[in-house]
Amino acid sequence: MLELYHSINSVCAQKVRIALTEKELPHQEHLMTLGGDQFDPAYMKLNPNAVVPTLLHDGQPIIESSVILYYLEEAFPERPLMPVAPLARAKARLFNKLIDEYGHNSCTILTFATAFRPDVKVDTGRMRSGLR
Repeated sequence: MLELYHSINSVCAQKVRIALTEKELPHQEHLMTLGGDQFDPAYMKLNPNAVVPTLLHDGQPIIESSVILYYLEEAFPERPLMPVAPLARAKARLFNKLIDEYGHNSCTILTFATAFRPDVKVDTGRMRSGLR
């Protein structure tokens, strides 16, 4: 049985959801708000980094979105998402690495700014008058 702990706004969780859908893998979803629920001791046992996504396969946690993608490819080889040829596989892994190191970092500011804006919005009028 597959279970996915995720958040709607998480770019990393989105790519895992796409892979699960493309591979037609049934799974139970656990939607997280990331408003503090990621620090729940039960979740921290699954993912000590307190981030999403986390995939459970028969109760065993797999963390980090790229690792999850490679795991799904190996554990469920039906409907493969990776190319067969070794050079093409290397290129696919390089593309994934670029997304992790550059694309994801570029999205982080926008993701946090839009997802958590209501929680961290500052009253600039009060700041100008010296009130906090």
